[in-house]
Amino acid sequence: MTEPSLSAAASLLPFVTSVFGHARRLSAERRAGQAPLAPPSSIMDELLNETLNRIRGGNIDSPWWRNLLDRFSQQYVAPDYLGKPALQEWLGDDPVVNDLKTIATWRITGTEQDEAALRDRLAQSYSHRTGEALHLAAGPIDVVVAILVAGYIEAIPPEQRATVGITQAGFSRIDDRLDRLHQSISPANDPITRHSHTECADKELARILALRAFDITTVRADVQKLHERLNTGDLSAAADEVRSSVLYWLARLCAGDAETLDIAKEYQAQIRNSDPDVDMSIVDALILLADGEPERAIQIL
Repeated sequence: MTEPSLSAAASLLPFVTSVFGHARRLSAERRAGQAPLAPPSSIMDELLNETLNRIRGGNIDSPWWRNLLDRFSQQYVAPDYLGKPALQEWLGDDPVVNDLKTIATWRITGTEQDEAALRDRLAQSYSHRTGEALHLAAGPIDVVVAILVAGYIEAIPPEQRATVGITQAGFSRIDDRLDRLHQSISPANDPITRHSHTECADKELARILALRAFDITTVRADVQKLHERLNTGDLSAAADEVRSSVLYWLARLCAGDAETLDIAKEYQAQIRNSDPDVDMSIVDALILLADGEPERAIQIL
């Protein structure tokens, strides 16, 4: 688009926006009337989607007048290179949209989050769509996120921005205090909870192992579930001793089956790294026996 035409577009934007403002409200009211039970969407999400639709030149699900305005706005808002077909396809992928909006939301709300994983995923999808090197994705990602943030901030009426800023700062402090409160009352720091979780895990392990002579497969699966409960579940505050014990039995139970031998070796390595004082002779012997080295297994025992 030439410079004069861009200037003309800029001068017409306020007029076009005001003309279609009422139509947008009518469209929203019509959709609500047609689907009164549809779940309400986030206002922030709606505003970010509006900006994304302008960058992409419209949305197939939008009414005709909205797409007309978005196509008109795209030429004014988005850099020319974002209009390339491959980039437009990239910006049409739902996972890409979600990641871009997530980063933009973090920037808008002042949330301190590590963007590396999302940016790596965006770079991978960008390279797949365009055939370009991964590092070239940084520019489009930064530009789109910057447009999303600017669009959202400008959607806030000037007289309300001071209030929004105060609210944002307040929530940031609340989040920080909640994080510190969570750390201070963490179950791992509570001796009563730690004792309760440890006792419960000990009893559960003894109950499971009592059945190992009848159904080794089920016992192995139950010990695995107990291991998960100790790591991320309802027994996460248990003492390290019971964790080592559960891991030891997992290695021992897996070592007796050729199908789970590799898993046993992984547990064997974990135990040696975390608690080198654990007697691993039986586990080592079982693994050697399964590997076809009975003489070495007997020597260890």
